[in-house]
Amino acid sequence: MTTTPSLSSIEASLRQPFPIEEIKLLPKAPTRNEQGQWSCLAFPYADKRAYEDRLNALVFAHWSTPPTSPIVAGNKLIIPVTVVLCEVARTDFGEAFLSSLTRTGEVREEENSATEAYSQAFRRACAQFGLGRYLYDLPRLWVPYDPKRHAIALSHEAHAQTIEQLYHQAGLQRVPKQTSSHREGFSAASAAGTERPASNEAPAEPISERQLNWIRQQVCNDANRIERICAAY
Repeated sequence: MTTTPSLSSIEASLRQPFPIEEIKLLPKAPTRNEQGQWSCLAFPYADKRAYEDRLNALVFAHWSTPPTSPIVAGNKLIIPVTVVLCEVARTDFGEAFLSSLTRTGEVREEENSATEAYSQAFRRACAQFGLGRYLYDLPRLWVPYDPKRHAIALSHEAHAQTIEQLYHQAGLQRVPKQTSSHREGFSAASAAGTERPASNEAPAEPISERQLNWIRQQVCNDANRIERICAAY
């Protein structure tokens, strides 16, 4: 007989930090000092796939992301994402610019707006369950910045050492990279003879180009409400 998992049974595993190898650094607030050297704040984050892998390992086929309606507010694309986990739903929002200005002042269309906004909303919704929530509380470090590439200027080894330092400062233990033998929670039912479903109901793929074109044709008549939503997070 198949047993339906509960949030309480997987809470500890949801809150477990991601392996250091899964953590990336997002550059923020680039600054140049008097000597002409560039640095920036490094914001740690994990890719959306790391969240999906954790959910699949714990409660395969017991989570989903039902369709939601994106919104356009001026030059911003706002996408709400609802994550349903063990029959409990949580919703949050992600946002991205639809276009930006180049250094020459020309308008450039952002090709990955939908993917960026969806991924951000998905991760924020997961954080409401405790998954990846600790990332918001990690210290922020100043690291070298490359203004030409608009990227953090760290070698692979230095990147790993930076994440190690963040985990150490937060009192987190190093987590081994997950393997098939590392899976916990409801996936243990497979070892007990329960057949594992062949596929997951979701996550939904990022918004398609056709959908994005439709979104861009819409006129948002409630911009004030959207601004309040964005300010809330």
